This record gives sequence, structure tokens and C-alpha cells, in this order.
Amino acid sequence: MKPIRNQVGMRYRQLYVFILFLSPFSGYAQTLSLFDAIAMSTANYPLLQQRRAEVAAGSAHVIATNSRRLPNLTLQDQFDFGTNNALQGTYLTYGMVPSASGTTNSSVQNNRLNPNNVLLSYLQWNVYNFGYYNALMEEARARLAINEANLGNDQYLLTENIISLYLDWLKKYRLLQIQNENVTRAGVK
Repeated sequence: MKPIRNQVGMRYRQLYVFILFLSPFSGYAQTLSLFDAIAMSTANYPLLQQRRAEVAAGSAHVIATNSRRLPNLTLQDQFDFGTNNALQGTYLTYGMVPSASGTTNSSVQNNRLNPNNVLLSYLQWNVYNFGYYNALMEEARARLAINEANLGNDQYLLTENIISLYLDWLKKYRLLQIQNENVTRAGVK
């Protein structure tokens, strides 16, 4: 019997130490002003973070669309090292560049590896585009304006909701204080 009592007493002592440890912190309540609540919620609300990312992507799209006016230079280099038994060079062509294969000689098996190197450069610049670039820029700016408007709209709706909830909470808190005052005035314990 004695070991069970010691275990129960030990648990009560641990609970007592735990309560004593937490008692200095239990009297402090966190206060949050309306402006702090709005600032914290607009900074951390996931939908607003998504809308901010959409605005950033729209800004990057405007910059990328503006750079389409510049000429486009494409450089390609391809190095092949292989064989197709009797054929020298690569097996497939390079698109507009014909294969660098040698002659086909079916009587002689050629199993040597043959290196081939092809370098292509391609410059594209549309001098006359009949207003295409301006239309692309207007469309990119319009998308950016829509993204910014969506962000502002969602910020407004969230702020309105927070203010409504905060005022509702203050009203309920004040009603609770009034009820507590009524109870203490009536002397009910």
C-alpha cells in the first residue's frame, strides 16, 4: 500500500509545482488593438499572399512583354558521336540541316564512331508588326490592373470582416462586464 500512496503524493507534488510555475504568467492577458489585428491579418492571410504573388507575376509579365520588342537571337550547338553500322554520322537529320552522313556502302561494315558538330544561329526580328507589340503591352498592363484591383478588393473585404468581428467582440465583452457588475451589485455569490 505504501508505494501507491507515494505515487499519488508524487503526482500531487508535480501538479503543485506545475501550477506554481505557471501562476506568474496566468495574470497577463494579451491585448490586441484593432489596427494590430488588421495589420497582422492582412500580412498573413493566405488569399492576400496569393493576390500579392499574382501582382508580382503581373509586373514581371509586363517587363517580359516589353522585352519582346528586341530581336531574338537563337544559338544552337549539337555534337553527336555515333554510328549506324554502315552509315557514318548521325542517324537523324537536324531539321533544316541535312545529315552529315557519308555514302552508304552495304558491302563494307563500318563500326567506327564518327563525331559530328553542327552550329546554328537564327536571328528573328519583326520590324513591321502592325501594332502587335502595343496590343501585347496593353493586355499585360490590363492584367496587372485586374490583379491589383483583386488584391485591393480582397484587402477591403478582409478589413471589413475583421472590424465587424472586433466590434462584435467588444460589444460582447462590454455586455459581460455589465452582467458581472449586475451580479456583484445584487450580491449573488
